[in-house]
Amino acid sequence: MIFQSDRLITFSDSDLAGFMFFAKAFDLAHQTLEQFISQSPIGWENWFRNSDFKVPLRHAEADFYAPILPGQTLNLQLHLKKIGDSSIHFSTQFFNEQTLCCDVITVHTFVSPDMKQKMAVPQFIIDSLS
Repeated sequence: MIFQSDRLITFSDSDLAGFMFFAKAFDLAHQTLEQFISQSPIGWENWFRNSDFKVPLRHAEADFYAPILPGQTLNLQLHLKKIGDSSIHFSTQFFNEQTLCCDVITVHTFVSPDMKQKMAVPQFIIDSLS
């Protein structure tokens, strides 16, 4: 785990039956990644507004394992799964105490500023994540 954050689940996040709309899980996972990036040596500007590269989301998936109810405080844990030649794979796991409720996997690919070709993950990013 490289980062964790607690999040109070509200009615706009989930319903009383414990069903979280899948897009909300992606939103919370992305917010967790943004918090990590902004507090890490990488910095928010270097990741999201870098003139040397862009980092679009290439793949995302979510698996739900247990109900997520409004009023629960979940612990969101960001894990670095893999650093590839041109991409980084993250997992954001949502825990209610010891119970894994949801796992969101995202793959971010580094591309040239004109977004026409993949490029190697910059060394300063690798160093910051290692």
